[in-house]
Amino acid sequence: MIEGKWQQSSGSVEEKFPFLVLTIEDSGISTLVVLDGGGYSEGAEQWLRNQAGKAWLLHVFSIPEFQKFVNDNKL
Repeated sequence: MIEGKWQQSSGSVEEKFPFLVLTIEDSGISTLVVLDGGGYSEGAEQWLRNQAGKAWLLHVFSIPEFQKFVNDNKL
């Protein structure tokens, strides 16, 4: 699964990251998260990235990182 998270201005997206991770882990579905918009703090993004690779959340990407991942035939 590919989950997209867009947040252009500061708001509640950071509060939703822990719920997102719990939902992914409960789903049992391998998931990639793609972030964009820049409306989340660096700390929140880093926390989310640190959750990747522990179970069903495989990777957290920015749009350019995701494009490179796909272009390198890793999807």
